[in-house]
Amino acid sequence: QMMNITDGESNFASIMLPSRSEEVPLYSTPVERERFDNLADLYSIIRAVEQLEKGYIRESISDDEYHGLCTKAITQFKTLTNTMGFTNQDVEAFMREYDLMSGTGRSRAHHRLLEAGVSAIIEHGDSHTRQQDRTERKQIFEAVQAFITAMDSLRLQQHSVDEVHPLLVEILSSLNSLRLPADFEGKEKIKRWLQTLAGKPASEALEEDEARQLLFDLDTAYTALHNFLK
Repeated sequence: QMMNITDGESNFASIMLPSRSEEVPLYSTPVERERFDNLADLYSIIRAVEQLEKGYIRESISDDEYHGLCTKAITQFKTLTNTMGFTNQDVEAFMREYDLMSGTGRSRAHHRLLEAGVSAIIEHGDSHTRQQDRTERKQIFEAVQAFITAMDSLRLQQHSVDEVHPLLVEILSSLNSLRLPADFEGKEKIKRWLQTLAGKPASEALEEDEARQLLFDLDTAYTALHNFLK
């Protein structure tokens, strides 16, 4: 049935609509206000943990800072949800309602808060172990690059002592930083070549057969390193 509003006295006249500048209260009692405040805090904690997890994965935050902030957020989350009487299912429903889940129905914050319950540092290992792993990966990368640079230089006919010597020093230094077997033959070969170069003037160039032998020794040492790392 169509409503007649042509007479200027429509049935909507009795509905009091607020003006644009008038605030509409979300609550009318202290209990309702506390509930809205708690929901706002829960939303903030979940968003904060999601950002913390992203920062940790991208290494844009230190392990110590991440662990401290994440542990604090988890404690706040547990305290708040206990106060609210929220179960894990209630939290999941809240996250779905406010688009805090990914398209797969999961999120980093979901795992951290509802499944793991501890920071990734505790879940996967302490920061000291992680730092050791990062350092070792960097040392391996530097050793590989040192070998490649030296072999490429020799192939480009850069055979003078003052060109070759620093490249071999870089290789030996990178090998010394790795935990290699005491009898790793590659290190001894590099040392012998450094001793050979030490007896030559800086401007002197390696003979063709010397350069060929050095390239062969470097390639052999590089292969040995690659096999060891596997």
